[in-house]
Amino acid sequence: MLNFFSLPGEVRNIVYHKALVRDQEILYIYNDICHPKGPRLSSLVVLGDRNPQQSEASRDGNNNPVSAILLANKHINAEATPILYSQNIYRLESSHTDYIINKFLGSIGSHNAGHIAHLCIAFPNFTAEESTYPNNIVFGCQRVVRNIRHHCLNLDVLEILMPPGCYAGYLTNPEPNESPGLAIKTLSFVDTECKLFTGLKEVIVHVWERTHHPAVRAELRRCGWTIRLEPDVQDGDVFW
Repeated sequence: MLNFFSLPGEVRNIVYHKALVRDQEILYIYNDICHPKGPRLSSLVVLGDRNPQQSEASRDGNNNPVSAILLANKHINAEATPILYSQNIYRLESSHTDYIINKFLGSIGSHNAGHIAHLCIAFPNFTAEESTYPNNIVFGCQRVVRNIRHHCLNLDVLEILMPPGCYAGYLTNPEPNESPGLAIKTLSFVDTECKLFTGLKEVIVHVWERTHHPAVRAELRRCGWTIRLEPDVQDGDVFW
């Protein structure tokens, strides 16, 4: 009797691609950041040009249309899961970056994380208290990238947003009369971590038009990263 598995593997892969791969990025949104059990996945948003298609996620994510085909049976799940993770672009929300990345990687598991090829993150926003300890900024950003390196073994592209506000401004927007030493140190540490990836082809860094300290710009170029300028935002605007 003919069934789905009677089709050639190449044809099944086309079906999986049509069902699972999106032209736009998939944004993971978490809430309850301070919940004792950690942040909870509240929704997935497939980002379009104007009208994101949003679906509320249940606890186990079974009503997420992106992953519905994965529930058909174990054979389909095993064939389709690598396509889901390797051919989509995943974007994690900007706040509480370190915590969210831990939650995201933990929820999908090491095997699935190993298939991710393109990941978009933001450097952490630091509190005023944390900013009094500059090494928190340096090692916090390095820790985020290191965590990704340990889990996303086949990552091709890493996109990094440097937030325009809060104390992440130390990264890209030192005052003209201030030394950019902390920014340079942070970027240097992150660059060292990126060079330890196996197979990472490109690092894309998004910076804001007003954050153009010459020394920071020179450091970004020294790292060999692709620089993308983003328009300035007002306080309270959603960035990225």
